[in-house]
Amino acid sequence: MKNLILSLDIGTNNIRGVLVNESKPDEIINSLTKESLGVSKSVIKYPEETMNALDRFVSEIEASVNSTVNRIICTIGGDNLKCIINRGTAFVSDSSKNEVTKEDVEKAINSARQNVSLTQNEKILHTVAQKFYVDKLKGVQSPVGMIGNRLEAECLFVYTFCPDHKNLEQVLKKTQNQVCQINASTLAGAQACLTKQEKESGVIAIDLGAGTTGFSVYEDGCLVYTKVLPISQNHVRNDIGICFKVSQQVAEMLKRNQSCAFSKNIDKKETISLKEYNGEDRRISKKELAEVTASRFEDIFDTISKELEAIGKTGKLPGGAVLYGGGAQTKGIVELAKYKLNLPVRLAQAQYSNFTTQDLGYIPVLGSLKMYLNNQDFSSEGTLGSGGFFKKLSRRFNEIMPL
Repeated sequence: MKNLILSLDIGTNNIRGVLVNESKPDEIINSLTKESLGVSKSVIKYPEETMNALDRFVSEIEASVNSTVNRIICTIGGDNLKCIINRGTAFVSDSSKNEVTKEDVEKAINSARQNVSLTQNEKILHTVAQKFYVDKLKGVQSPVGMIGNRLEAECLFVYTFCPDHKNLEQVLKKTQNQVCQINASTLAGAQACLTKQEKESGVIAIDLGAGTTGFSVYEDGCLVYTKVLPISQNHVRNDIGICFKVSQQVAEMLKRNQSCAFSKNIDKKETISLKEYNGEDRRISKKELAEVTASRFEDIFDTISKELEAIGKTGKLPGGAVLYGGGAQTKGIVELAKYKLNLPVRLAQAQYSNFTTQDLGYIPVLGSLKMYLNNQDFSSEGTLGSGGFFKKLSRRFNEIMPL
C-alpha cells in the first residue's frame, strides 16, 4: 500500500490519527487513539516524551495496514494560537484597462502579510482574505475583473509562537516522514463540523479540549476571529479531585462516567459510590458533582461570551454554537451552553465519508485532513501551499472563503 497520509492531533491527553491513501482520499483506512505524553495545555513541553509516544503510535498504525506512512499532517493548538487583522494595498497594474487581475490581488494580500505587526517569535500559519476594497467601493468579495486604480485587501492572519511550532515540527520529523502541513486546530475543527449555511449566517465552533478551549467565529462565509483559552475540561477533573478529596485517577473516572454539566433535574438524594471507581468506601452527592462540573464549564462559556462581546458578535450569530472535543461529550453540556451563550447549540458529528465515531476529539483530525486535500493551507510562505496560489484564490472566491 503506497502514498499513505496520516492526519494527526497531538493533544494534552491523547494522540488521535486517521490514515488514508492519497489515491482514495475519501476512504479512511484506519484510525487510532493512544495516550499522549509530554504535552501540556495542547503544547509540547517535553519533546523526547512526545517523540516516544508518537513513534509507538505510528508503528502501531503502520502495523495495522502492513505498510509505512509517507506523509504526515498535524494540528497545532495552545493558547499562543491567535489572530490579527491587517490591510494591504496594491495599485492596479493594467493601466490601459484599469482591470483588477489575480496578480493584483496577490500583491495586495502580500502587502497585508508583510506589514502585519508580529514579533520575531511569532509565525503566521494561515492567511484569510476577508474582503477587498476597489477604490471607494467597500466589502468586495471577488475583485478580479472589476475596474479601478487602487485595491486594498483586508486579511485575517492566524499565528502562533515559533518555539511551539518548532517543537511540533521536530517531533513530527523524527518519524522519518514528510511533514506536509501544520494547521491551526481551531480552523481544522471548524472545517470538519460547520456547514456552509452556518458559516454564512454566523456561527461559533467551540473545541472543549482536555488542555485548552479553542473557538472560531464565522460570518458571511468567512473566518472573522479565532482564539484558544487556557481553561479546559481538565480543570473539571481537578475541581472534582479537590472538592471530593479523591485522586486524579478517580476524579477522571467520575468526570467521564458520572459528571453532568446541567444539575437542574438531578435529585438531591442521588449518590455515587466511590468504591465503584477504585476509591474509598463512601458515597458522594450526584447533584454536588454536577454542580462542580457545571461551575467550571460556566466559567468557560462566560469567558467565550466576553470574547464575543469584545468583537461585537453577542447575539449576532444565528447559526449558533457547535461543540466538539472531549468535553462536548459531557452530559448536559448542550443545555448549559444554550443557557450561558444564549444561542442555539448543537453537537458536532465526527463523520468523514465511510468513517463515523462518537469520539468528538476526532473533529480536528478530520478537518485538518480536509484542509490538506482541498489545498487550503494559506501559509506565510508566499506561494500559499502546494496547490498553487491562483487555484486556491479562485476556490476562495467561488466558495466565499472556506476557511
